Amino acid sequence: ITAYVVTGYMLFGAAGMVLGGFLVGRVERLEKVISACLLFSGVLLALVGTGWLPGYVALGVAALAGIGTGLAGPSRDMLVKRAAPPGATGRVYGTVYSGLDLGFCLAAPVFGYMLDHHMNAGVFFGAAVGMVLSVVSAGFVGAGVAARKQKEKAAVVPA
Repeated sequence: ITAYVVTGYMLFGAAGMVLGGFLVGRVERLEKVISACLLFSGVLLALVGTGWLPGYVALGVAALAGIGTGLAGPSRDMLVKRAAPPGATGRVYGTVYSGLDLGFCLAAPVFGYMLDHHMNAGVFFGAAVGMVLSVVSAGFVGAGVAARKQKEKAAVVPA
């Protein structure tokens, strides 16, 4: 059943990413989209982690969490682009995505240890905590982007 959970999560995540690509062009404050989507996914994964849901319902709820993660992806990418100083987009992307890869690299053995020691719920709770931390990070970046836009607007308006 674990393979079904991962497959469902990934398929729904891919569908969410397609939908998120259409959404990203229509939203100004991308951190709000990221926050809502990742909190939605985090709550669903924490719910699965409680063990209160029957097996196939938990599978469906975990798969549904993939939609939120997928929806947040394009908004995250555009937020990174907006946060990058002019001429430094490549360096910023490289830093951000190297950090993501490092996080995935560190999470794999931790979650693998949990699975090996039958702490299955910990995987869901750990993923939920990671999503909440991502919301905090997106909030800081979004606030910085909004502040920079305000400064730019104030500089353009004649006194």
